[in-house]
Amino acid sequence: MRDYRREHGHDPPRATCHQLARQANLDTRQAKKPARSLAGMRTEWRSSLLAAFGPKAVRQLMSAVPAWPGPDSTVPVPCARDVPGPDRVRGTAERAVANVAAGRATWTIWNVRAEAERLARAEVSFRSLAEHRETVAAIVAEAVSPGLSISVEPPALVDEPPVLRRDDGAPVFTEHKAGRYTSQPVLDAEARLLSAARTPVTCGLAGPVVAAAIDGYEGLTGRPLDPGQRELVTAFAACGMLVAAGLGPAGSGKTTAMRALAFVLRAGR
Repeated sequence: MRDYRREHGHDPPRATCHQLARQANLDTRQAKKPARSLAGMRTEWRSSLLAAFGPKAVRQLMSAVPAWPGPDSTVPVPCARDVPGPDRVRGTAERAVANVAAGRATWTIWNVRAEAERLARAEVSFRSLAEHRETVAAIVAEAVSPGLSISVEPPALVDEPPVLRRDDGAPVFTEHKAGRYTSQPVLDAEARLLSAARTPVTCGLAGPVVAAAIDGYEGLTGRPLDPGQRELVTAFAACGMLVAAGLGPAGSGKTTAMRALAFVLRAGR
């Protein structure tokens, strides 16, 4: 990417970025090891363990690991934390959705399941693998229910015939469990942003003031802004709305532009 900018004087277009990324991946990726059997890998793991920690390492390791009773065992695991009932399932589902929404505007059922697994491991000790699976499934089902999540999938344009549907009724052209969800708090936050972007304010600076302040910044720092950075600073400083957004790819100079904007705003007080 750096070589491309140096050679062409600008950032590469999106298609070229993908091509450069694939090239860098292939150039730096280590070759895969040949396929090995489980028995061969177990032998290799054992040899590595003995070489690193001595001949008693396997016995010491096994003595430190409690025997696993098996996936269908009902032997209770001593723990003060009980398997959650319906109320706790609902609370865990609410936390799972909130945690996922903190980093995403939309999500899939797999994002919710991963978060449900994390919360379940932290809050509950299960008596069996079946109990674990049942509880996580209940948390996920509650998390993607209409009370907590809102489907954002567009309506189907064509009603596929039965021959083109799976056993669960879903069209064969739809990726399994790929539906996307959001939540009302996310939609409310987006509505507030849109409202702010349409709310006029009177604190914008006049164009000539901004241009003079940018010239002062360049003269003081010795770092001239490129046309895109200058336009971004001018748009932000003269913006007449409560919220403005600026988008640009990595390396386009957004941070430099924001430093210049801070200087312009201070100068325009």
